[in-house]
Amino acid sequence: MKRKSKEDALGKDFADLIDEKEQDELVRRQLLEITADAKSKKAAPPPAVVDLGEPAAPADEPVLEPAVVDISEPRPPAAEPIPAPTVVAGLDEPATVEIDDLSLMNSFLQEMNEHLENIEEKIVRLERSNDAGLVDEIFRSMHTIKGTSGFFGFQFVTKVSHETESLLEDLRSGEIEMSPAVADLLLAAADHLKGLAGDISKECARHDPQSVPFTITEPTRDISEFMSRIVEARGGSGLAATGAGQPVPSSGPNELVSQEMVDSFKVETDDLLSQAESQLLQLENSPGNLDLIDHTFRCVHTIKGNAGFLGYATIEQVCMNLEDILDVLRKGDRVADQSMVTALLRTVDSLRRSVTRVTFGEQDPAGAASSADDGEDQYRPLGEMLVDLGLATEEAVGQALEEQDRKLGEILVAKGDLSEEVLNDALNKQKQALASSGRQESMEHKEVRVDVSKLDRLFDLMGELITAEAMVVQNPDLQGMELNRFDQAAAYLGKITRQMQEITMSVRMIPMEGMFNKMRRVVRDLARRMERPIEFHDSGRDTEMDRNVIEVLSDPLVHLIRNAVDHGIETSADRQAAGKPAEGRVHLGARYEGSEIWISVRDDGRGLNREKILSRAISQGLTTEEEAASFADDHIWQFLFQPGFSTAEQVSDVSGRGVGMDVVKRNIEELRGKVDVVTTPGEGTEVILKIPLTLAIIDGVTVKVGNVLYAIPLGDIREFHQARSDQLSPITAGGEVLKLREEIIPVIRLRKFFSTGHGEDELGAGIFIVVQSSNGRAALLVDEIIGYHQIVVKSLPEYMGAMQGLSGCSVLGNGEVSLIIDTSSLMKGRAA
Repeated sequence: MKRKSKEDALGKDFADLIDEKEQDELVRRQLLEITADAKSKKAAPPPAVVDLGEPAAPADEPVLEPAVVDISEPRPPAAEPIPAPTVVAGLDEPATVEIDDLSLMNSFLQEMNEHLENIEEKIVRLERSNDAGLVDEIFRSMHTIKGTSGFFGFQFVTKVSHETESLLEDLRSGEIEMSPAVADLLLAAADHLKGLAGDISKECARHDPQSVPFTITEPTRDISEFMSRIVEARGGSGLAATGAGQPVPSSGPNELVSQEMVDSFKVETDDLLSQAESQLLQLENSPGNLDLIDHTFRCVHTIKGNAGFLGYATIEQVCMNLEDILDVLRKGDRVADQSMVTALLRTVDSLRRSVTRVTFGEQDPAGAASSADDGEDQYRPLGEMLVDLGLATEEAVGQALEEQDRKLGEILVAKGDLSEEVLNDALNKQKQALASSGRQESMEHKEVRVDVSKLDRLFDLMGELITAEAMVVQNPDLQGMELNRFDQAAAYLGKITRQMQEITMSVRMIPMEGMFNKMRRVVRDLARRMERPIEFHDSGRDTEMDRNVIEVLSDPLVHLIRNAVDHGIETSADRQAAGKPAEGRVHLGARYEGSEIWISVRDDGRGLNREKILSRAISQGLTTEEEAASFADDHIWQFLFQPGFSTAEQVSDVSGRGVGMDVVKRNIEELRGKVDVVTTPGEGTEVILKIPLTLAIIDGVTVKVGNVLYAIPLGDIREFHQARSDQLSPITAGGEVLKLREEIIPVIRLRKFFSTGHGEDELGAGIFIVVQSSNGRAALLVDEIIGYHQIVVKSLPEYMGAMQGLSGCSVLGNGEVSLIIDTSSLMKGRAA
């Protein structure tokens, strides 16, 4: 019986009886033939296309394992020996680098910075734990940076990363021991690489993106001192040991492979193979297009480097053969005719299947290979399994297929060709393979890279959608009309809009892990400089925040960390004298609280000295002794945020000039956030930054003052009260205060503050809205409360300039504009 007739009989369950491994083997054989032909006979006619539909002998090669990005080999064909970069103490002449794919360059720089952030965090942890696993992780990241930079031709990046690899290899082999000095050297390498990445980015930014390709001169740095320190750390053998032609040693795949690397490999390789496939399809119509050949070559070259790093020789060899063929095409020694392109496309398909088997197979390389060879973990038709296992003959299966009205197993059992026990065992294996495949496919995690400008545009459009929805639902023409179906549709629209808003907001949210790692480095460096043992702890590093907010938070957190280390943590001797451990503790935490994110910096140091702060505030003219006598602690702590205020007895290179905490408060207030301080003398201080989850869409209460509408952020409002004249009392400094439950609250008449309209406020008809900001409490007097709205924040028009007490404006559903009140700025303006 012909195999095709069997396939037709099996229908949907047996759509393809050709084993993919047989196809892959034929593709590999064909590729080797083409490669050999390309090398020996450059002008020879195209090779014949092998019919992949015919069965072939089972492949002897094991299923391949994946890798992480390593494109360290230069661009010449892989058939030639590839020398390692020569690394010497002196500086080479800066290279001229051609940028022919700006998106690829941006991806390289982004991934390089991500690797460097991870490296920094792991170095700081390694200094304390001396964990060999951390050394391996740092080594892998550094190896990736070296490989990708070598591919682009950035010799300074390659040089620094190569020498750092050598130092890490000595750590792995035990030739040198981890110490603070070695950690300093590794961190210095990371700093050099960060600087070079930034310089490369600036060089690329000088050119118009539309002018690609263009050339840049590689940025350089004086790394001679760094190289000398490497040699010293390695006992004087560093540069000699890693001279020209000597590749950096690396461990086998079993030491370096991780599931994270497997996942990254699959995502990147799928993308590269798709690009290569697209280029080859275009090449068929434009056989002489060198750009298409070059692009395909780069894709294959990257995959080869990935596979080679982890020792997956077969994928690497296939890619090397592909490179040889593409190089022949690039030189014009062979034409990319239809048969050639067909063979190349089949090779791409073979590589794609190999990657799929790797990522869906066993984690252990050996286990994956053996299971693939056995065929037990792949789904195959039942009849084929029974024949391969020797439990049924091919003739019996063929006859059974002709009687397909009944299930195959039932027919074989009825004829006595198979026992029921054997059938059940085979069916169980088939089900397990199907279930395993389903689980693995469902667990596959896919990611895409999206330009930040597109996300920002999406966020802006989401705001416009909310405004448009309000204009429809709150249209004045619909007031008083009974439109039940319209109301139902409007409610459904509101639900969908809210869900879209949440998803859109989450797209811009990123974990704070990167910023936490940066702060760990700051603590580590300050502790070393000040010679104080300090332990850094964190919590909530997975907390997500708007990426724009994270960028603004970096400087304030650095100031808070520096203050905690310099002012908060005592010397070891002082701590032990006070009965504390010699080692200080700094804790950085993040958590969600309602519609806010609270970020705290806490130390276990000496705490704030109330009397010392008051004394300094009086001496600087910020208050008087009479006023200070009635101040609560919260009021006193606010002096710390005054420009130029410091309690340090002497100025150091770390702090003491009084230019830190005012920056913290100003930056946080620009985010419409607040700063709270909690302290206990002798036990420590905690500074809490309370920041809204998003800056673009907020919940607020719309009020009316005269003929003008204002919006007050809901998070700032504490309570509402009907205004009465007997609640107000004048004060000698001017203004009024509201007495509310034994609390004295300053009053701000918005009509007077903003010079809104004419006439005086009518207290009997007005409403007090008590608000809270980082500058304390205040009671805002308004004429009328319009209602609760979602507010899409827009910038004030340029002609209005910066207005005290306002942070933006918003368009309401009826088309009217409301001005958004900044309570912190409002109270500061009143005090002025």
